[in-house]
Amino acid sequence: MSFQHVSPELRVFCGGDSLATLQRELERSGCRRAVVVCGRTIGRGEELGLLREALGPRLAGVTATAREHSPVAGVEEAAAFIEQAGGDGIVAVGGGSAAVTARAAAILVGEKRPLAEWCTRRLADGRFESPRLNAPKLPLFVVRVHRDDDYIAILDNAVDAFNAELADMVARIRAYEGQRAAA
Repeated sequence: MSFQHVSPELRVFCGGDSLATLQRELERSGCRRAVVVCGRTIGRGEELGLLREALGPRLAGVTATAREHSPVAGVEEAAAFIEQAGGDGIVAVGGGSAAVTARAAAILVGEKRPLAEWCTRRLADGRFESPRLNAPKLPLFVVRVHRDDDYIAILDNAVDAFNAELADMVARIRAYEGQRAAA
């Protein structure tokens, strides 16, 4: 067996001071105007304030266009915002949808052609065709946001309690209807 694996550069920073390294990474990549791509929750949360502080004058703008499953409309909105803001780098903030939206927007900005032209498609004979995406792309930085597991557990317990109460109520209604029908 023989194969070749080519991977683009990957640098991972983790920990309380990792956000402070973002400025240095932007500098290393030559980015002077970074655009933040995030979802609505991050767009109005305290995390964005910390990021604005970390980016300082390098922040060209924020677009809260990332949505679950990264729909095409959100990708196109993000790409248009990046171009209008004169972004030369992208910082995706949040989870997977923000990262996917930012990456697809970077491709859209770099390739300078409609999205439908660079998507993988199935040919009439059943084979797949993936166009080459050779244009240079903007550098992408991904900032994962901490998930509040304690809050999620509280919410999960509240939903379970509500569902148990609802199931009990439905059972009592059915029992009452059964008694009424038997009478």
